[in-house]
Amino acid sequence: MKKIILIVGTILIILLILYCCGCLTDQNNQEPCPDEVTDPSEYPNSGVKVGQPFVSPNQIVVEFKDLNIDKAAVREEFHVEKYETCPCGNSNKELWNLDLGKISVEGAISTMKNEPERNLEGDYQLIFEIPSPRVIPPSTVEITSPIKYTESVHKTGTLNIAILDSGFLPNYFLNDPQFLYNTENKTDCHGEKGKLPGFSGWNFIDHNSDITDLNWHGTYIAKIITSELVDSDVDYRILPLKVFDEHGKGSYWNIVCAMDYLKDLGDIDIVNASFGYYGLLGNQEVLKESIEEMQDRTLIIASSGNIDNIDTDMPGNEHSPSGFSNTNILAVGGFVLDDLGNPVSLSISSSGNVSGIIVKGSFGKENVDLVAPFDGYNLKMVDLIEMTQNPNYLPSTVSLSGTSYGTALVTARTAKLLHANMGQALSTQDIKNLVFNYSLHSDELKDKIDQGKVILRNMP
Repeated sequence: MKKIILIVGTILIILLILYCCGCLTDQNNQEPCPDEVTDPSEYPNSGVKVGQPFVSPNQIVVEFKDLNIDKAAVREEFHVEKYETCPCGNSNKELWNLDLGKISVEGAISTMKNEPERNLEGDYQLIFEIPSPRVIPPSTVEITSPIKYTESVHKTGTLNIAILDSGFLPNYFLNDPQFLYNTENKTDCHGEKGKLPGFSGWNFIDHNSDITDLNWHGTYIAKIITSELVDSDVDYRILPLKVFDEHGKGSYWNIVCAMDYLKDLGDIDIVNASFGYYGLLGNQEVLKESIEEMQDRTLIIASSGNIDNIDTDMPGNEHSPSGFSNTNILAVGGFVLDDLGNPVSLSISSSGNVSGIIVKGSFGKENVDLVAPFDGYNLKMVDLIEMTQNPNYLPSTVSLSGTSYGTALVTARTAKLLHANMGQALSTQDIKNLVFNYSLHSDELKDKIDQGKVILRNMP
């Protein structure tokens, strides 16, 4: 259940705290990682603190709802100095740079909102980030290329999972079955269709097909998902889309373009969205509509934020995109064992009630659908190419925490449930109901999480 909050009037710049992932430690060195590694000076204005989204002072994201409109004339009227379209597919959405000497961001968005006959939608351009959990030394060998895939990648019965994140490092998955979704000849991204045999995904940061993960967050998300699925009978494919750079920085525009890319593919079952930001800035209708256009086919599984004691049901605390009212979004929060001053053991009653846990991160009875483990994601990362070429190579073990990683666990469990119900005509609401019915519940959490729904790590 989602709570729709109508905000009347133009909302000015709101600084909102992003804390979508978590901390990570390298158990070889026993050194804690910093919460963020991005240099705040890299933002366009030096006043923005790390972890807060930056609202561009001169850019807006625009959607042309009238396909026959004279776009050049509209750009001239709104004093657009330059513009760009999504690198893949949809040409009716654009990122505009405005001439601030003639028009303001707020003025342009307000005009579009107050004059619906123009058939234009305008949203703020947000720059936000995921924490950067880079603790593994960089490889001394070349990353495997081209990324391998199987010829049966699009056969009937395959579950396709897209990961919108920082990219993918194939060297850590070479022992796994070939599982990457083959995008060769699937979409035309700046004329590269058919020119790159065997590549998977797209880099929305640099506008090319290099999805190399320089941040590690996306690779860890993929590892959690594949670790759950590799020994199952689920036939799955992973599609990595790079929407965050090496510092974990991305944008609203990147997410909009990536969602449209997935919509154009038309066969994506699940999108893992382990990112977000707090509060509402404008209506964010361009992204909401992109997600809505996929509602018949694609479920978005989104993390709901890591800041403790934040009720996302309260106006001003909303978490995006997990808190959007779209019916095809499943919002994932986190829990930890109740060991803060009063240690107890987790227990499960015969009726499926889980006790001994508390919410970790944000909550919201209306806006968080369920919780998954917040911590305890211990991954052994082995660069299989480095291991064969470097006699001194030692694998790294990393310990992850945050709703980002719980979201990846829920993505994998959802894939298993979909596989078990393959052949049925399921709507995205039907898929959510499968997840809800699979979940346990906690009476202790029912006032903070929708019906107190819980997914445990050791559930079958």
